[in-house]
Amino acid sequence: GGSPGLDQINFSVPANVTTGCFVSLQVRAGGRLSNAGTIAVAPPGQSFCTSGTLTEAQLRKLDQGGTLVVGGVELSKHTLDMVIPGLGPLHQKSEFVQGAFSQSGAADVGKAGFSATQIGACTVYQIAGGTAVPGGIVGLLDAGVQLSLSGPAAAATIPRDDTMVYSATLYDSGVLGLGGSGSPTLTPGSYTIASNGGADIGAFTGKMDLPSDLVWTNENAIADPISRNTPLPIQWTGGGTGLVQITGTGLTVSTSTATGAVFTCTAQASAGAFTVPISVLQQMPVITNQGANGDGTVGTLAVMATTDSAKGQGSFSAPLKSGGTTDQTFLTYSIGTTKMTGFN
Repeated sequence: GGSPGLDQINFSVPANVTTGCFVSLQVRAGGRLSNAGTIAVAPPGQSFCTSGTLTEAQLRKLDQGGTLVVGGVELSKHTLDMVIPGLGPLHQKSEFVQGAFSQSGAADVGKAGFSATQIGACTVYQIAGGTAVPGGIVGLLDAGVQLSLSGPAAAATIPRDDTMVYSATLYDSGVLGLGGSGSPTLTPGSYTIASNGGADIGAFTGKMDLPSDLVWTNENAIADPISRNTPLPIQWTGGGTGLVQITGTGLTVSTSTATGAVFTCTAQASAGAFTVPISVLQQMPVITNQGANGDGTVGTLAVMATTDSAKGQGSFSAPLKSGGTTDQTFLTYSIGTTKMTGFN
């Protein structure tokens, strides 16, 4: 009463809720779901929430209007599976490196999709005329004109573009022998990323162990299109001691916008399996056929192994030219398969 247009919902936080700074929150009313949000829930007896990647001091710094200098370089080993009428199943394999360093405030961290990394849980993003994933990199910093990558079979230079983003394609198999380049270089073992430094970030070296490939063992058993009314079991082997992220995408794409939904579920790689619940799948739009229909709709399901930053995997520190060091810097990996598919 007295507040036209305002709906207020009072609720109690369950005693057994998983605590953290980015706990998923979603409202169901009248059979419809709200957009996905997060709340901070502190453990009993504590005055601050906990985060797998941000320390209490860093959280307080953000809360007081400060900024964090964060950075990351990712090694990606990716297989794209699709079916083209008249040609049958096709596979495209690629390996690439990408990374950036940025200065971010509380608003940037809040939009960065931290809730998507809750182990054992899923997060759904409804996209309405915007980009397909939340967040985005802001306040990019200069860490040098190039980065150097070395590993068991890799020795590459990663150039920086005009937007301060570092990227390079190491290998692309192409499709049907067309468009291929390079040769496979990302094999299991220890990898090092290094830079002589730039205007903002000084010279640094970061190290990480790349695990064996993740194998999506029940990929071929998953029907296309995927039923939105049946739980979706995902099974895999390999992927090291980090995490596995399962991402589904259902979008209608135009020249500059995308409408639809994206879900991300996270599990420990050692679990070997995860089931996407019906409550998540029913938030996906209906997309038929093979996921690339010529009508602007695209559907995908990806299963990727990645590092567990909460365990400190791939963490390193880089000096700042202004003094001090970076707050969060990681050399990470992403290994797995994306399948073109639909949802019905």
